[in-house]
Amino acid sequence: RAVYGFPNNGISVKDSRPGFFRWRGPTWALSGDYSLCWCAASASIPCNEPADFVVLIGTLRITGPYVLPAASQAHICVRGQQCTIMNMEGTLRASSQLFIASDPCGSGAPIGAPRAGESLPSVDGRTFSWGSEALTAPPGKYRLCWCPTVGDCLGEAIRYTSFSGLLRVKGPTTPQQYRFCPLNSACNITGLEGEALSSGDLVMAMTVCGYGRVADGFANGGVSIATLNDGSVFTMPPSTEGGLYRACWCAAESICDLPYEFVVDLGQLQVGGPDSSAMYECFEWVTCSIDYLYGTWLADGDRLLVVPSGVNCATMKLPLPRVSGVPQGGISTAAA
Repeated sequence: RAVYGFPNNGISVKDSRPGFFRWRGPTWALSGDYSLCWCAASASIPCNEPADFVVLIGTLRITGPYVLPAASQAHICVRGQQCTIMNMEGTLRASSQLFIASDPCGSGAPIGAPRAGESLPSVDGRTFSWGSEALTAPPGKYRLCWCPTVGDCLGEAIRYTSFSGLLRVKGPTTPQQYRFCPLNSACNITGLEGEALSSGDLVMAMTVCGYGRVADGFANGGVSIATLNDGSVFTMPPSTEGGLYRACWCAAESICDLPYEFVVDLGQLQVGGPDSSAMYECFEWVTCSIDYLYGTWLADGDRLLVVPSGVNCATMKLPLPRVSGVPQGGISTAAA
C-alpha cells in the first residue's frame, strides 16, 4: 500500500525530463525512511495500483519534524528563563533552525520571544536553543515552525513554513491576589491558573520574590509542603510569626532549592496573629491592661493567656499551665 500523506496515492506523475520523478502537491507523510518501488509501464501493466510496483530501487528519506494531522509534539519552556528544546522528534538535519510563531507558520514571533523568535542552528537536529536571552512571552501555546532550507532562513518568519509542533510557555496567568494564613496552621493557596502547571511546582513565602530573604517563622524553610490539582493548589507550612509576605512560585523544571529560583510573584501572603517580638509591661498590684496588641489580622473577641516563660504556646497540652497571681487564671477578657 502507499504511504499515507503522499499526493496521488504515492504514485509519481509523468515528467517531461528523462529520469525525473515527481509528486503533485505537498507531502504530508511523517518524516522518516520509505521504500521506493519501481514499475515499468507497458500495455499490460498501467502502473496505477500499488501491486504494480514490485521492484525495490532504494530509499526515500522524508526530512522534517514528526507531526500528525490531528496531533503534534509539544515542548515546554518556562517564562522568564532561557529556552532550550531537547529531543525534537523527526529527521531534522544538523544546523536546522526553528521559529516561534504567534499565529500560523509564516507569521511573526510573539512579543517576548528571544532572538526575535528564531533559534540558533541546531548542533544535532534534535536540540534547539534560543541562547542566553530569557523567554518573556506571555504564558500560552505557540507554534514551532521549521525552515526546510538550512542556512537560508535569514531570520525571516515567512521562510519558516513547516509546522513542527507546539511550544508551551509555562507560567501562572492568575493576577496577583491577597491570601491569608492563620498562625501555627498549615493553609492552602488555591485557584492558581496558568499554562503547563504541574504537581512538581512549588511556592515559597519570601519578603521579595527572587532575591528577598525567606520568611522567618515558617516550617520547611517557607516552601510549600504539598502541590495538588496539577499545580493549582499549594499547601503552605505553618508559621509561628505573623506578618506580610509574598507568595513566590517556582516551576518544576527548575531545581527550586534556592530563593532566587522563586521569581514569580503570586501576590501578598498575610499570616494573621500577634507579633511575637513585641514586649508588653504590667506592674504588681496594678490592673494589667494591654491597650494596643501588635500584630496582623487581629479582631474583637480575641483573648490572651499568660503562661510561664519558656512554654511553647503552639505545642502546650492540657491542663493549661498557669502563672500564680495572675487574675482569671491568666486568661484576659475579650478584646474590644
